[in-house]
Amino acid sequence: MRKRGLSPFPVIEAGVCALILVAPLPFGSVAPGGRLVLELMALTLTGLWMVSAMRFPVALPPRPVSFALLGLLGIAAIQLVPLGAGIVSALSPHAALLRQGLDPVPEPTLSLAAGATASALRTGAALVGILFVTTSVVAVRGANRIALAALVAAAFQGLFGLLVLASGHDRIWGVTKTAYLDSATGTFINRNHFAGFLAATLPLGLGLVIVNARRARERSRTKGGVLRVLGPEGSHGQEPDERG
Repeated sequence: MRKRGLSPFPVIEAGVCALILVAPLPFGSVAPGGRLVLELMALTLTGLWMVSAMRFPVALPPRPVSFALLGLLGIAAIQLVPLGAGIVSALSPHAALLRQGLDPVPEPTLSLAAGATASALRTGAALVGILFVTTSVVAVRGANRIALAALVAAAFQGLFGLLVLASGHDRIWGVTKTAYLDSATGTFINRNHFAGFLAATLPLGLGLVIVNARRARERSRTKGGVLRVLGPEGSHGQEPDERG
């Protein structure tokens, strides 16, 4: 039986919101440094979530989705395992042939670029981990705060991009832009990444509007019911018409 105590999910939720807010700031996190910071944040939240899962029940994505994502990570991990030249030749003769043409000859793994594969595995593990984390947080805390964080991030990106474009000083955090000088890009380098980020927040904004509209309607109905009960006719409603 799992122990009960102070729920860690508010802290994890705050971490997810912070991750959303920070993600676009280091030039869209396309550089290795910015991407590494996000990976470390995501993996830290994943570790905290794993510890919490030992004490509290957690929600997960559907099993087929979970197994598929973990399977993809497993495929990348297998490519980094030193299998020996014989096994690599048997599994991937073409990769073994290409390896012999490299100088120096890399370790006998299925990956010809172990560094790039390891980087992709790290990024993939961070993405899968944050998906599991967010699924559990939304199940416990709802999606409103996460959606609001995404909208705040999008609003900042839009305002920042417009101000930079209108000012005529094409600089992001003091670094001169070299591309898309005629377009607003926020703190992104690529205007398509900027547009994609803004477009991704639109469904979240629409969802918040729908949820708040439903809550307002429910409050209105409840308030109306209370007023009818407290009115001069009480809870009996209107008297039936007398028929002669």
